[in-house]
Amino acid sequence: PIPEPEIKTEDPEALRCYPGDSRPDDYVTIPRFAAAEARQLLAKHVVPSSLDGWKAERAKKLVALETVLGGMPKPTPLKLINALDPNDKTQALYFESEPGVPVIGERASSDKPAKLVLLLDLDGHVAYRKPVEGPALELAKKSAAAGWTIVRVELRASGKHAPPGDKIGNAPDHNSAEWSLWIGRPLLGQWTYDVRRMLDAIAETDGSLPKEIAVVGIGTAGPVALCAAALDERISHAMTLDSLASYVTDEPYRGQRLGLMVPGILRDVGDIAHIAALIAPRKVTIAGGVTGGGKALELEPLREQFTFARSVFSLHATKSALRIADSKSLLD
Repeated sequence: PIPEPEIKTEDPEALRCYPGDSRPDDYVTIPRFAAAEARQLLAKHVVPSSLDGWKAERAKKLVALETVLGGMPKPTPLKLINALDPNDKTQALYFESEPGVPVIGERASSDKPAKLVLLLDLDGHVAYRKPVEGPALELAKKSAAAGWTIVRVELRASGKHAPPGDKIGNAPDHNSAEWSLWIGRPLLGQWTYDVRRMLDAIAETDGSLPKEIAVVGIGTAGPVALCAAALDERISHAMTLDSLASYVTDEPYRGQRLGLMVPGILRDVGDIAHIAALIAPRKVTIAGGVTGGGKALELEPLREQFTFARSVFSLHATKSALRIADSKSLLD
């Protein structure tokens, strides 16, 4: 046999950026550096002094939002299938948001709704009949009692349609999100389009849509609800429930999805609050919020995160249309 040379590994200390105790006190981690850069970008987004000024700025930001999200494809036939469960009378709507891209919606009745709520949960499993739990369950109960018809929506690359082995590290959607960035269509944009197509599917099923349509994003689906409402005037109310309050974080992301990351969004559109501002004067409810690191925010820090949106709603003289509260008090 041919003798193999000894394999010598590098001394780990020799590979460290700051070996031993030599790290300076003013060192900056990658997340802290990114956060500092992000704050500089956001500082350039200033609320105009007049409503007319904001309307002009809003028009530009809406174009920018659709652009950074990868654009909205030209609608294709939905290939809609309605399935009524004879046991519990629930109605499932199966359709293709784009050719070969299945999306599922489920509602408790096939009756035409007077008021409609789309419930978005990227961790839910509508196809597997996973029940709604936690704060979302309380919200669903209150909405149903108030006469709203709830449609649970399973978006592409989530639930049943999540690719096998999608999770890597702290990103449950690592691979699908990475692929979406490769093709220039971040998952956030694709999910936003799925919400639009869900409304199209309901309109095709019922013949029309009700005037009152709310979209609720649970947890990581919060930004999806805001983007969908910003770009679709059919939506009269957007709500987030314990969702990401800001892209800016000094620590690594925890409990978030890579699919929410959109290159250029802070530069061209702004933060989560700037997206919420685009919905004004229609209703927006922020029920609780978390940092990028996954920590729940108290009410005052949460309100501070949405200062830009609050200022815009004030320009519209519709302060009450923007409601910011912790999720527990809102649902009690």
